[in-house]
Amino acid sequence: MKSTQCTLKKVCAVLVVVIMALGLVSVNAVYDEATVIAAEDGSIDTIYNLTGKYLSDNNKTISYGNGKEGYLLGLSRAAYPVDAGLYSGYYDSVRSYLASNGGQFDSVTECAKVVTVLNAIGYDPTNIDSVDISTQLEDADNVSGVWGYAYTLIGLDSKNYPSNHRELYISKLLEAQLDSGAWGWDGETEDIDTTGMVLASLAPYYNNNATVHEAVDNAINYLSDVQMEDGTFSSFGTKNSNTTAMVVLGLSELGIDADSDARFVKGGISAVDALGSFAVEGGGFGWDNNTEINDYATYQSYYALNSYYRQQKGMRRLFDMTPEQESNSGSNAVSEDAAVTDVARETTDAAESNQKVAKAPKTGDKWLLVF
Repeated sequence: MKSTQCTLKKVCAVLVVVIMALGLVSVNAVYDEATVIAAEDGSIDTIYNLTGKYLSDNNKTISYGNGKEGYLLGLSRAAYPVDAGLYSGYYDSVRSYLASNGGQFDSVTECAKVVTVLNAIGYDPTNIDSVDISTQLEDADNVSGVWGYAYTLIGLDSKNYPSNHRELYISKLLEAQLDSGAWGWDGETEDIDTTGMVLASLAPYYNNNATVHEAVDNAINYLSDVQMEDGTFSSFGTKNSNTTAMVVLGLSELGIDADSDARFVKGGISAVDALGSFAVEGGGFGWDNNTEINDYATYQSYYALNSYYRQQKGMRRLFDMTPEQESNSGSNAVSEDAAVTDVARETTDAAESNQKVAKAPKTGDKWLLVF
């Protein structure tokens, strides 16, 4: 995967020029360097860029309840050009839902996802028609399960909201860690996907909490041990992109290079290389293959790669949307001046850019699942 694929690179470079020439992308759009890197680097970069295009082309409107928060997270944090109404339309759908549901979400976990995504697309979750949905993250009695605690922590830390229950949520996750070092979706069965997401949620505490540090190190050792000889990761007997993506995400959020760290290179193939092996030609990812696009696999792989590129560039974590001076991202928080050129702009104010892009041709809408 690291070898240069000149043909793909040239095609991608021409594609960028053609899109700009046709006026499909505003010259004023805010770009992250990771978005436009494809024209100059190797094949994983081309995969990343083409997948962003696929997601943008195939998602013109997203409403709350569609289960497509992962699309919004990936596209906004990459600052990939999208239709002008994509983010504002989602925000308006959240407003409508809250107005009809007493200003509350049905679960704290759902609220945490929306808080995180609204921050990513540039809207304030603390003032939605005078409703502060971040306060629902304090409803500790209604948070349960490993994923629930992980998502709630991610929501809280997306803008470092004050909380009386942050330590409780951390302790619940630590208590749920299995003897192997893994976490399980049901609290009992080792699950690599869950382990990757928990690592992402604990990333802000890795460098300043000794207990978290030890737990995370044990999980890292577990993930290294279970990596397949072709660099991929398996879920319940099937190696697949989603599981591999969750490992790349968890490692990248911790500031670990999933492409070069020796613990995650097997047979000369890194976790990032392995993720790229599921990429479908022309954009998108398959689940257990590289020929049939699976939307869930596509957007998870895309935001995992965005997290990886952020780690590479010394940028704030995927889930860290705090102003630079308030960042609590721990392992890889650096100043923008030190890490990012004037071309590599941060994307926290993505809502501003979404009003500056023109519509691209629609190629067919897709569906699917959760963040």
